[in-house]
Amino acid sequence: MARPGPIMKRCPQCDRTYADESISFCLADGQLLSPSLRDAAATLPLTPARETDGAVTQILPGALSPERIRNIIRRNWIVGLIGIPLGAIIMLITLTSSPAVRNETIGTLIFGAAFGGLIYGYMFWSCFWGFPKVWRWWRKPIEKLYQLTNRIEFTSAVTVVLVFAGVCALVPGIAAVFVYFYALFWVGLFYSFFGGGIYQFLQARKIAKNSAA
Repeated sequence: MARPGPIMKRCPQCDRTYADESISFCLADGQLLSPSLRDAAATLPLTPARETDGAVTQILPGALSPERIRNIIRRNWIVGLIGIPLGAIIMLITLTSSPAVRNETIGTLIFGAAFGGLIYGYMFWSCFWGFPKVWRWWRKPIEKLYQLTNRIEFTSAVTVVLVFAGVCALVPGIAAVFVYFYALFWVGLFYSFFGGGIYQFLQARKIAKNSAA
């Protein structure tokens, strides 16, 4: 009689599955795993895309290893610490360049420098957590466009039409790219500063702790 295989577990957010019964949280996003009835083939980290005429394969980002996550946590703390003296210097320059504040006491300047250091340190630290997540959100339209171009058969007529359309759309296209990255910057900054960076840090720390257990 055949022995039953391992109990499969599935992440409800990214749909990855795991055969290792000791893993309780997803290594990609930290979500609690639930039982799955899928076979072992579903545990592969990369799923090949459907073949097209060009035999294009879609490369999906794999889950970060626990050691890589711990390295990211250490790196982001170092970045935050670097932002503290930079913020203090920027705040001191700002305060001393203002005639209304130039004659304030040393205590006021020290307090202002400490406050600026904390704000900039937190901003640096949170942005290194939040911006990668926002970039993954906004990267999807580019990936869809790339997949669409791979399905096009570039005959001579199609190439001429695309070149003509590209020339006509050059200025609007440059403007669209500028707006895209400008909006990406502000969305990433607001998401990171107002809680997104802390959320991503807690998710990463949970994965690191679960893997160390």
